[in-house]
Parts: sequence; structure tokens; C-alpha cells
Amino acid sequence: MQAANALAGFSMAQADELRRAMGKKIAAEMEGKRNQFIEGAKRKKLTPAKAEKIFATMEKFAGYGFNKSHSAAYALLAYQCAYFKANYPAEFMAATLTSEMNDSARIVTLIDEVRRLGLEILAPDVNASQWKFTLEDARIRYGLGAVRNVGQAAAESLVEARAGAPFESLFDLANRLDNRAMNRRVLESLVAAGACDSLGGERGQLFAFVDTVLERASALQRDRLSGQSSLFGEASGVESVEVIEPPLPEVPAWTMRERSQREKEVLGFFFSEHPLEPLQEALSKIATTTVAGLESLEEGAEVRLGALISEVKRLMTRAGKPMAIVTLEDLSGRVECTVFPETYEQSKTSLVVDHIVVATGRVEVREERHRLLLSEIREYEDAQRAYRRCLHLELKADQLSEEYLVEIDQVLSAFPGDAEVYLHIVRPDHSRLAMRSKRYRVAENDGLIAGLKERHPALRARWGKAVP
Repeated sequence: MQAANALAGFSMAQADELRRAMGKKIAAEMEGKRNQFIEGAKRKKLTPAKAEKIFATMEKFAGYGFNKSHSAAYALLAYQCAYFKANYPAEFMAATLTSEMNDSARIVTLIDEVRRLGLEILAPDVNASQWKFTLEDARIRYGLGAVRNVGQAAAESLVEARAGAPFESLFDLANRLDNRAMNRRVLESLVAAGACDSLGGERGQLFAFVDTVLERASALQRDRLSGQSSLFGEASGVESVEVIEPPLPEVPAWTMRERSQREKEVLGFFFSEHPLEPLQEALSKIATTTVAGLESLEEGAEVRLGALISEVKRLMTRAGKPMAIVTLEDLSGRVECTVFPETYEQSKTSLVVDHIVVATGRVEVREERHRLLLSEIREYEDAQRAYRRCLHLELKADQLSEEYLVEIDQVLSAFPGDAEVYLHIVRPDHSRLAMRSKRYRVAENDGLIAGLKERHPALRARWGKAVP
């Protein structure tokens, strides 16, 4: 504003209009102010070229510029946050999580940061959690308000109801809460999140039990409100009659995958067990790196990553061809990946959230962030077949003898397993014959090759891909 006033003769009111037009990027008004600025600058003995350059600089600064007082306030706030995070990480992260409870995507990001800091986060619990995130011995207790479908009113009603004594069962919880605060959707979400694990029973049973307990609890509450007396008419009313809880239903227990999937639906992430955890060993034999390992790689490095698809954004190129931005996650972190049209067309049926895939691509580094440009995406089961490791033995035809083969047989038989064995026979004319053994399947064990080398030092043996 001062520049417009001093250099172009704008009044402060006119300068404020210019500021507003720049800040809101009002193109038509900006163009009029530009001409006014250049004309005013001429009267101040500035050349049109110089005036144009000054105006362009002001316009760029207005796009996102801070005055000193604004910058100082932000700097002080940033310093205070950095201090608290460095010295009181659990308290800082609990407060930050509480401030973002209405944004499930942000909660997921912050939970990743909590784990990166080495802090323990405790599961939501109807007998321990508050509405917000709280601390228990330097551990962060998950807030009920961050469970999907559980609002602040329901969470605070629950906390108030347990003040006298902890809930003993799901029925006890429903019976002690006003049915206006605890409806079916709220209770199902609490069960799915694991917040009712302390009430006895398995999650599948509790989930199937929700309708029954809500109906019984609602009937009892209606009786209490109507003042209904007991069967024998005692003045003490229904409270004198022992309430018999209905038994838990006999239903199949949720599998670990079902538990994890339900948790993700209401928490936004896998709390108990990530779907990749049972596959860690198998994926380590297929993948060449992890998401965390990408940080140590240079741009252009070729990698193969075993991961879960956590997000898919489908886009169109300028040429009108479909492509996608895909977020892959493994147990070490997340990475954003670009899938251009050709790869997208080949793998679009595999681009489904929560599918486990093996992705091949090239590392890209943009603004110090590592990303992947994917060239191939395979479903996990398909990748197991395509990238399975096999034992390859190279045998020279003129060295083959019964004794030689017996010794190889003894070693291979000592390491039974699932890996296929391929024999590569090299003839005297250097031509080769490759064949898969129908007899042997061996374990991926370093001792196997060591045993073969001990018998026949010149034998060439290696682990590799299957022969197409």
C-alpha cells in the first residue's frame, strides 16, 4: 500500500483497493489498477517499463506475502510447537490429535508420526478413553471422539455414565446410557474399533449382539420412565427386580483380517494388525526395498515394492487418457506413485483400495520427497508366481555320472521345501537345455547351495526367477 501511495500517487483508500484486488486475484479490477499505477508512476518520473516491473513484483508478493508482524507471530508459534514436540512429545501429539479429530485423513498422518516418534498409542476403550486423546503413563489413549460415527455428545455421555463404576458388559453399557445418546450406529462403531473389548466376548459376538442389547435396554428405560412397578407391586418399582442379561450369541469369531478391516472403516487405519504383517517374510523375498528404504535411493533407481493400496486418485491426461495417482503403504510408511496411461490400462483392475500388490517402478525425487513412477502392478498372488525364487543348477553334460547325480540328490533331498529346481544342461557344443525338475522342491536355505558347493566346488548354483 505504501509503494502504491509513494510511487504512483494512490490515496491510501485506493491502495487498499489494490491490495484487496491482488489478494483476491480479481483479474478485471487488477488490470484497471495496473493502468492507474503506470500512469501515476509516470507523473512521479518513473518509466513505464520500471513501473510495470514494480507492479509485477507487488503482484507476485501479494500472492503469498507476510508483513513482519504476521511473520513474527507465525515464527513464535512454530518455535513453541517445535519446543513442545521435542521436549513433551506425548503431550504435544495428544493435543494435536485432539485438534484434528474431525479429519480422519489427518488423524492417519498423525498416527504415523506418533509411531515414528516411538510413542505407544493405546486402543480406544469405553472404560478408559475420554472424548479427546489423553495420556496414560506417557502413552496416548485413543479418544472416542476420533471413532467414526461417535460424536462428542455420545462420547461425553458415555464418560459421565461410567463415573460411578466401569461398565461390566455391553448390555450394562447400553442400559446405563440414554438411548438418545447410544444408538445402533454408535455402538457398532465402538465395537468395530475395539473399544468394547474390555466388556467380555469376542468382537463378532458383540457386533451381532448390538440390536438385542439396545432393544432390551430401551424397554427397561421405558419401564423406568413410566414408573412401572414390579410383579408384586413393591413401592421400590422395577429397580427391585433383578435384570437378567441376555446371553451372547453363538456366531463365528471375526478373523484377524476382518478385525483389521473393521478398524480401518471406523478409525481410518489398521490398528491391531496390518494386513501385510502375516506376509512380511513372503514379501521380503519378492520386494527389493521397503517404503522407508526409498529414502536412501537415488533418482532413477529401479525398485520392486510389496505394499497395500491405501488411496487411488483417477485422473485424465490432457490427451484425455486415464491415469492415476496411487498411494502405497507398507509397514514402514507410505509413498505416492504415478501411474501413467499405458501402465494404468494394463493394471486398472488391480488398482483397488486395500488390495495387496507388488509394484515395480523407478524412484523420482521432487522437492526432497521420494516418489515412484510405476511401470508394473501385480496382484500379490500373481506376483508370487511371477517372482517366485527357484534354484538353478548348471550341469555340464560331459561331467554327468551316476555318482555325481547321487551326491546332488542327497543334498537336495536334505532340504525339502516349496521352491522349484531348474536344471541347465550345458552340452559340449555349448548349447543349453533347461528343464524343471518334477522330483525336487527345496527350501530357500543358504545351507543348500553351501552343501552342493562342498560336494562339487565347480558346480554353478544360484537362486533366481522361474524359467518362463
